[in-house]
Amino acid sequence: MSLSQPQPPFVEAAREVLGEVRGAYAGLLTALGSPRRPADVQASLGLDKKLAWRVRRVADALDPLEGASFVPSATSAQRVAKAALAQGVERQVIDGVIEATQVFERFVSERADDRASFEAMAAAVSGGLDPILLEARRAAFRANVLIHGKRSEAMLFAFAMAPGERPDQLRALSLRGHVELQRLRPDASVALSKHRFESDDQPAGTRRPLDPEAARACGAPVVRGLCSDDLPELVHTTEDDGFRLTHLAHADLGSDGALTYVLGDLNDEFPNDPVAFGSLCEVSTPSRRLVHDFLIHEDLDLESPLLRIVGSRHETEQWPAKPGPLDADARVLELGRGLTHADFPEWNGAHEPLAYAFEKAGWDVGRLRHFRVVIEYPVQGSIAWLRAARAGARPEKRPQVGFPAPDDSSMTAE
Repeated sequence: MSLSQPQPPFVEAAREVLGEVRGAYAGLLTALGSPRRPADVQASLGLDKKLAWRVRRVADALDPLEGASFVPSATSAQRVAKAALAQGVERQVIDGVIEATQVFERFVSERADDRASFEAMAAAVSGGLDPILLEARRAAFRANVLIHGKRSEAMLFAFAMAPGERPDQLRALSLRGHVELQRLRPDASVALSKHRFESDDQPAGTRRPLDPEAARACGAPVVRGLCSDDLPELVHTTEDDGFRLTHLAHADLGSDGALTYVLGDLNDEFPNDPVAFGSLCEVSTPSRRLVHDFLIHEDLDLESPLLRIVGSRHETEQWPAKPGPLDADARVLELGRGLTHADFPEWNGAHEPLAYAFEKAGWDVGRLRHFRVVIEYPVQGSIAWLRAARAGARPEKRPQVGFPAPDDSSMTAE
């Protein structure tokens, strides 16, 4: 870059570079069979314990900036590459690790005096959850697992919007599901989702399943290729006040092994006349992580979404004027356009349902602005609320919006 050209802001540029490093190591671990613990990485590659721990930590970083201090050096990356090559990992995957490391080291030399200085700069802007608070939420998660008799590794929700065929309409798409959902007691009730598109607290537009064949087979909008093999035939769906409730219909399902599933809907007639759009997701299944995506077509006049996490129904009656206590550790990550950084530690194949959905819908993913919130050990019953306002809309004009029911996702228009 020449001196006459302004460099992008540090946070934006660093997050992009570190995102490539994280993605490269996540891809490497996927090629090795997705070893979960550092000890498993050590066994898979024959590395020393410290380097294996670094590999796992940089691939697990919620925000790429948080992985800055774990990125292996160029020499260590070569050791990882040699070990991966010996295990039969494809050369393209290994080269991705080496190239991402080289780009990272050039970036460090350009933006900081040394590696230690760079790590300090990244730590200053990355934030992160206070260790004491994190342990308290982890303890709450363990207690809720015992109380509710169910758990999952990750709760997924994604909402996307694009221009419609008419000026007064939008196209909308939603995906929701769980990764490695387990029922720990036979009497545990497992609602997979309760969901609707709504405007002004009323069902809005017409929806159709993303996978019509699977939906006809089992009566629920499951995406068969993204679910555990036996799930599509063993779910049940009902309608209640415009909401579609999908739950397990087999007493043993989820007891013998973990389930991964994705449900998906399209809506080609979502109203396009409000001042803002909301994407709400409530946590009622104890989950290690909530991964909440919001994708906005670049042609829509919407600002970047803001986040609030609220703890009760009445708090969703009007957009909160300022952050509350549950917002302390959460922030909106801007992942750029497309699905380059769509994967996350629990599911390195997370880009697959998104890519599948947008292909089915005929959307150009390269024109979608991708935003994400990742919450570790989300508080039971809390509601993650992303809100994208019209450019220039006055914030005090906030009509009430609809509320999502438990274990629910809801797309709202104000």
